[in-house]
Amino acid sequence: MTNKMKKVDEVHPYSITAPSPNAKKQLWKTRVVDESKAENRRYIKASSLTKLYDKLYDFYALSEPNTLSTLFDDWIDKRKSQGLMPKTIQRNREYWNKYYEPNPIIHIPLDKLDAETIEDFFHATIVEHALTRKGLNNMKLVLVDMIRLATVRKLIPYNPCQDIRIKTHACLPQKKKSHSEQIFHPYEINRLFSALNKDLDENPDCTDAYAIFLLFKLGLRISEIVAIKDEDIDFENNELFVHRMETRIYEDDGKTYVSVVNHTKKKSETGSRYLPLSDYELEIIRKVQEVNEEYGYSDHGFLFCDADGRTKCSEIYKRMCKVCQWADIQNKSCHTIRRTVATKLYELYNDIYMVKDFLGHSDVNVTWTYVHRSEEKQRAYKKLNQDVKGMNGLRGPKGSHVD
Repeated sequence: MTNKMKKVDEVHPYSITAPSPNAKKQLWKTRVVDESKAENRRYIKASSLTKLYDKLYDFYALSEPNTLSTLFDDWIDKRKSQGLMPKTIQRNREYWNKYYEPNPIIHIPLDKLDAETIEDFFHATIVEHALTRKGLNNMKLVLVDMIRLATVRKLIPYNPCQDIRIKTHACLPQKKKSHSEQIFHPYEINRLFSALNKDLDENPDCTDAYAIFLLFKLGLRISEIVAIKDEDIDFENNELFVHRMETRIYEDDGKTYVSVVNHTKKKSETGSRYLPLSDYELEIIRKVQEVNEEYGYSDHGFLFCDADGRTKCSEIYKRMCKVCQWADIQNKSCHTIRRTVATKLYELYNDIYMVKDFLGHSDVNVTWTYVHRSEEKQRAYKKLNQDVKGMNGLRGPKGSHVD
């Protein structure tokens, strides 16, 4: 509406009269040039200022054709009203800026945007940006959902995305990390724990190391552990209630700030969960509380604090990088700890649904991606090797028999 009013003010030379307080009909009025009238003018009236501007906007034919460009801000507002995570909204903006804004497709009137044009755009984008199938699906959502919104609002009579067929042969394969990169191995954990203990000896006022120890026991997300409050810990029943997380809030001007929200990732019902606490975890928690009391750390009941208030994800991440360096092991993230815990739980109990509930996943297929069954693979390879060796008449290099 502000943009409409600005455009009208640029071309409308006459004043606008507000309604008289004593008038029976509260009408906003102005005049425009109309050569069909004897006086070459006519009056436009409306019950509100915004409605008057709407009429003037139509009169001067200032309306632009509906395009992806004109629809984008409305689409973002719609996404916000649906309660999507701010991080998701920010990613939508990033995809728009990277893939769409430089392309003339966003200025084509929506009623002229056909399936072939959309297909050509996606195929060209795959090649230009060397997209994987996952990358294509992520960026494709922006256009597809915007066209869906345009159809719902009857800006276009038909959704052309129903007819598109995207060939993904040119997509690059998703690069997979090796097994050694995705979990911590026993020798790495031993070195890491030694470095963490040394860190605690040298920095008794810093509780970041305790947070990392707890991650190895509870498999929490880093955003969840920094959001724990004292009230979430039940010392009588030896339980921890996980139901908050740190997230990043994105403002319209591009600025961000960190905040704690009362839900876990994707607001999943399975994300809020009770985890059992052993004597080991309870001892760590009590030690953290003692440090807080000794050094006067406090911030609205959060467990992990320092002199500046609640400990942030970024602080734990930086500490993790330093500790990996001190331990002389490959730098791995806190999320790698979560995968390590998932793998160990599955090895111990062979129950993927138990692991799913422990991690707070809503989809067991996601949990499977966290479990790395290297021992099963080794057993399978060994069995295959034995079977191959037993094949009659098989010979090795230079005609020698395979042992």
